[in-house]
Amino acid sequence: MAVRWFVDTSVWYSVIVEGDSMHAKVKATLIEAFQNGILFATSSLILGELFTLLGARMGQTTPFWAFRESLLASRVVSVLYVSPKQIEAAFDLLEHRPDKLYSFVDATSFVLMRDESIHTAFALDRHFAQEGFHVVPAGAEHVHELCEEYVTLEQKP
Repeated sequence: MAVRWFVDTSVWYSVIVEGDSMHAKVKATLIEAFQNGILFATSSLILGELFTLLGARMGQTTPFWAFRESLLASRVVSVLYVSPKQIEAAFDLLEHRPDKLYSFVDATSFVLMRDESIHTAFALDRHFAQEGFHVVPAGAEHVHELCEEYVTLEQKP
């Protein structure tokens, strides 16, 4: 069985947006992984979050549609769909991790990864590492974490 990496929203965003600070590193990592036989998984919720992120940051979602079609047709990327049982498991995880600022999409990703025996996250924030997963690309764990759209509790007035 081939090794699979779970791909987070931040990576797909960097793939699509050439002006993103991590675009070159993410594309190079993606190409190298593909050449080494790595398969990729993502979720329908990740795609929904990507659609929203592109609209919020770029003011348009046009690039999303062709990208989504290419993922759905891909033989190396599988799109996982979250079941009702996995949704409940994600809410349970969030309830038991009040010290973390995980999003609901992150929580569903963790549940999917465990259910699918995926141990590596291709992501640009520290949440996957906090939850015990190996994160690639190395050294990029916090790049997209401090976005203007997200304000931590400590930063709120």
